Amino acid sequence: MKSFQERRAESAAALQAGKERRAAIKENAQAKNVERHERFEAKRDAKKTDRAGKTDRAADSFKDIAIVGDRVECGEDGGPLAGASARVETAGEIDRRVSGTRLVLMGPLALLAKKKVDHRELYLTIEGAGFSIVKQLDPDRDGLAARQFAARVNAKATQIPH
Repeated sequence: MKSFQERRAESAAALQAGKERRAAIKENAQAKNVERHERFEAKRDAKKTDRAGKTDRAADSFKDIAIVGDRVECGEDGGPLAGASARVETAGEIDRRVSGTRLVLMGPLALLAKKKVDHRELYLTIEGAGFSIVKQLDPDRDGLAARQFAARVNAKATQIPH
């Protein structure tokens, strides 16, 4: 039979071994957390970089027209950006009229419910040395984006020396 001091020493050794195991497990877990966090940050940074690249590419294109380096490209057409000018042009009007059917069905109230016919047209025109690009656009959907793209083309065209 073991003496009290031997059992006490074994117990102390077992406690010490347990503390060392827990410390090793904790250290290992912390190392794994650090690695996991570093991988997470690397992925996040890669996504940010990818998003920034996509934003730049998206900002330099509209429909199938793109600014590539110091050129404007549209399918097979295109030319140098230096000296180019872009503008958004409108044509047509919105016509409000009383239709015959409305007049028969509604009588004098037809004057309040006029039929709206949209004859508007919107064009993005980019002209430069030896090229011209004209795209017909939807006035309701593309107006703002077309004007913003035209402004970017004009701004970049003035930054490039002739």
